[in-house]
Amino acid sequence: MSNQEELYQALIGHKNTEFYMVYFQRAEERGYTPMSWNWPAFLAGQIWLIYRRNYLWAARYFAITFLISIVSVSLFGGAGEESSRVVLFTSILLFQNVYFPLHANGIYYKWAKRELEKAKALFPNQIEKQKEHLSTKGGANANVIFMVISLFFILSSILNSMQAPQG
Repeated sequence: MSNQEELYQALIGHKNTEFYMVYFQRAEERGYTPMSWNWPAFLAGQIWLIYRRNYLWAARYFAITFLISIVSVSLFGGAGEESSRVVLFTSILLFQNVYFPLHANGIYYKWAKRELEKAKALFPNQIEKQKEHLSTKGGANANVIFMVISLFFILSSILNSMQAPQG
């Protein structure tokens, strides 16, 4: 196993290491990130990004969805207009359920490659320190389920308080 593979494995962690290593190797051999389907990204896109500790892309995912909403409403009438709702629904559906799952592995690979480059710059010629550093940056975020449940309860509380009758 090469040092590069060891570094990727340290970053990926123990969850689905073999799957991602095969994809990363294919991307490196080709020189680009090939499209491939990612079921977790399809089923829970933004949550998958947080689970994989790719917080910047999780923010981008939210921002892109929000931007699609703004553009759809701006270009096709108010939020209540039928054409606006159709464009909004279709655009978000295409982004979240087609584009993102097809590109999620490539996004993850590019993130991992940047993290490897940072580790190599921080600890030149120190493979063990690089692996140690990467193991703290990557892996799976086990707390994501608690974050999602907490967010659900917070949003539910906010919505309930907004719907409470005014006395």
